[in-house]
Amino acid sequence: DNTLVGDKIDGWCHFSHQSIKEDRHVWRKSDMRETEHRVRRIIDRTQLPSGKSYIYTLEIDVPDESGGSHGYFIKNVPRAALSFYHENYRSDLFINGVFRHEMMIPNEMFPDAWTNIAS
Repeated sequence: DNTLVGDKIDGWCHFSHQSIKEDRHVWRKSDMRETEHRVRRIIDRTQLPSGKSYIYTLEIDVPDESGGSHGYFIKNVPRAALSFYHENYRSDLFINGVFRHEMMIPNEMFPDAWTNIAS
């Protein structure tokens, strides 16, 4: 299955609009400063020789002139270029009946320097 983490998670990738106009399909470091595009799906994940990180091949949503969008494939995307967010109102925080309790931390536990009490 090449979908993202789940139906509650949105993935976003930094990628240049100019690169899309040029039909460039390989991620560059300069793309890090660019707009984020929604990730439709992760096609492939390849571990780098160092074994410490991965690069990805993705399909991203690219807006078109008609107000719709189309898929655009890019490769060699580093993990640092990806962001993952819970969709609005879809995190576990919004589950009905979930246990919540006020944290009761005594004021004495905090050093005086941390308190914001006017003298």
